[in-house]
Amino acid sequence: MRRGRKPKPAALKVLTGNPGKRPLSPEPDYPKGWPEMPDWLDERGREEWDRVTAQLKKSGVVRLIDGTLLAGYCDAVSRAITASEKARIFAVAVGQADRTWTVVRQFAALFGIGPAERGRVAGAESPKAKRSLLA
Repeated sequence: MRRGRKPKPAALKVLTGNPGKRPLSPEPDYPKGWPEMPDWLDERGREEWDRVTAQLKKSGVVRLIDGTLLAGYCDAVSRAITASEKARIFAVAVGQADRTWTVVRQFAALFGIGPAERGRVAGAESPKAKRSLLA
């Protein structure tokens, strides 16, 4: 296993304007398209899928192959909400709630969800992203 930071995907480098100005490494060209919501998500997971996908579609970062990871994020959000509700009733469940929200943050980072992550990804509609795509 390699040490250090994970390499940033080329699509994210393009969206951020390739700040390092280094040549982009070739990546697998997975089919474009939007994954379908899996049947196994519960009601909360489905609500999160609808909420998040409405916003993520604009970025162009998600491909068909990312469907399971996106569903994992939505499922993690559902489990974290449930764990938080239990923690309000049972103090011993606080640790479980904290751990489930950590998993949510890890999944969210993969898609640029969150204040710190959002700063790394400019939406596909931003002028900065359009300039870098044209260059």
